Amino acid sequence: MGVDGIDVPYLSYDRLRELAEAFIQEHHPSREIPIPVEEIIDVRLHVNIVPTPGLTKVFADDEDDGIESFVTSSLTDIYVDEDAYTRQTNRYRFTIAHELAHIHLHDRVFRTLEVHSIAEWRETVKSIPRKQYAWLEWQAYSFAGHLLVPTTELEAHLSKCIEMIEGAGMSSDDEAVRPSIEKNLGDTFKVSSIVIHKRVERENLWP
Repeated sequence: MGVDGIDVPYLSYDRLRELAEAFIQEHHPSREIPIPVEEIIDVRLHVNIVPTPGLTKVFADDEDDGIESFVTSSLTDIYVDEDAYTRQTNRYRFTIAHELAHIHLHDRVFRTLEVHSIAEWRETVKSIPRKQYAWLEWQAYSFAGHLLVPTTELEAHLSKCIEMIEGAGMSSDDEAVRPSIEKNLGDTFKVSSIVIHKRVERENLWP
């Protein structure tokens, strides 16, 4: 599977925002929150989500432990750890959004990798140069964040939360208060509070 020469496209954070916004406009123009990422993948894009027993354990002894999903080179199947699929947590939503990002952004790359099974993906992960693999993952993570937590909606909901906090006599400047705001927003967007924290910080949205 010679992967030494994979060509990872250069995509800035701002460009990834633009691409995510265009994707939302095409596949979920109502912009209703939370973004129905599983429905978009399954119904609109006709990509199969394949629950796979013990997928995370396959990578448990590798440097990249914690991997609980991957997309095949055909771009038609997303394999996801069965436990994550069954629990349907916010983490699961981000996981499949991450794989969707690879399909949308890195189709050329993944088509050259010839990955059609768990074993092939495990070997491929080991073979991709670390710098290129990190770049692929950062782009997918950033796109997924923009997709599930669009900036316009994040700003609007954050503003409402701050208004409520201040109306109760508290301040959003209080570091003890912000985690509660992030948890509230995470529940709204159906993502983890960590995702919200990173999105708010990266967009510099705190007043």
